[in-house]
Amino acid sequence: MSPKGAFDEEGAEQLIDATRHFKQVPPGSVKVHYDETGYFRYVFEEENQVLDALKEYMEGMPAYDPRFFRLDEPAKPKFSPSEIASIVPYNQKSGYDFDNVLARLVDNSRHLEFRPGYGPEVYTRLVMIDGFLMGAIGNRQGIFPNYPEYTNEYM
Repeated sequence: MSPKGAFDEEGAEQLIDATRHFKQVPPGSVKVHYDETGYFRYVFEEENQVLDALKEYMEGMPAYDPRFFRLDEPAKPKFSPSEIASIVPYNQKSGYDFDNVLARLVDNSRHLEFRPGYGPEVYTRLVMIDGFLMGAIGNRQGIFPNYPEYTNEYM
């Protein structure tokens, strides 16, 4: 649309013509999304292959199909989940180590910290459970010296 209030055909033609002379791979191309970003899972050569793949996905509707959402093969945690009972105290007012609890629940006990160093009292990580990517948020308990700086006078 143009400020004139109508579709600017001449301007659109100029844009189309300019993109025909790209020397680089266009940002939305198959090469970028399949090879680099991983956004595309499959690349098809023929229309029939695309239609067959769409039919296969539609067969799973409206049911939940884990093949679509699972990013990795499920894996057991490196630490035994049965140890959670010894980490989390019976007294709910007592503190415990949230990192150790989660390490006994997630695949390979792996986690990726979200915004490291930002708010040490809050656990924010990306984890995988049964091969599905999830966000984990929890409260860390205890004393955090020198955080934030203005609280030092109240210690």
